[in-house]
Amino acid sequence: YGHANIMGSPGFGVRSSATGLGAANAAFDQRAGNSVAYWSPKFSGLSFKLQASLDESSNAAGSTRPYLVAGALNYDLGGLSLVGQFDYRADYFGIRTTSGANAGAQASADAAFRLAAGYLIPLGEGTSLRVIGWVEALAYTQDGATDGFKSYGRVAWLVGATYKMGDHELRARYSMAMKPTIKVFDGGTLAAGAEDDLGASNIVVGYGYSLAKSTQLYAYYSQIMNEDRARYTFGVGGVAAVVGANTAAGSSPSAIGLGIRHSF
Repeated sequence: YGHANIMGSPGFGVRSSATGLGAANAAFDQRAGNSVAYWSPKFSGLSFKLQASLDESSNAAGSTRPYLVAGALNYDLGGLSLVGQFDYRADYFGIRTTSGANAGAQASADAAFRLAAGYLIPLGEGTSLRVIGWVEALAYTQDGATDGFKSYGRVAWLVGATYKMGDHELRARYSMAMKPTIKVFDGGTLAAGAEDDLGASNIVVGYGYSLAKSTQLYAYYSQIMNEDRARYTFGVGGVAAVVGANTAAGSSPSAIGLGIRHSF
């Protein structure tokens, strides 16, 4: 039921659960191996995080040197929380998932940008409403290829709310990926309608019950609604025969789940 069903993914059956160079590299919600990160203290509500990964997956000739740099800036004041994020990846070739071709590609650059805000509204003793909103842009490019897409970009947004009353929580979230923008290499022609019907949306509803301050039971329902040619899929979890590369174009995969969360 995570946000990675839509946010941080270009679609095309890409999941966020894998690491290492490959199809999952097109997703921006994953762990990057051999990384160095710094989380700053909070200064008057302001804090930041920085990360860089090493280029240990470079090829023997050194012509491709995959690495990433990423960062986030947070500001918290009372019930308000603001965040800006970026992620830049060199030679990850995430664009391969969008066009299925990159003959002769020599370099690539993938980037993600996100702005988000949340606000906690107290409604009385033990009762509150938290609302959130995100907007993000993903951009994939490659150089030197003789086929496939030269660039692929798309925008997505998310809104959500959590209503807490005593030990009970009600949760709802809706996210949508918009129509992408695609460019082909010089001399190439973009097929008519290539940018159409590649959007998707995801709705999630859930309920949580706190057994104690440290333990909560929860249940949820999640459904992805793909347009006719889109293949957004569950980022983490799901039956292998349905999700990931097996997600059919235009399908609407759904999931229900029960869980328990305990804080130590």
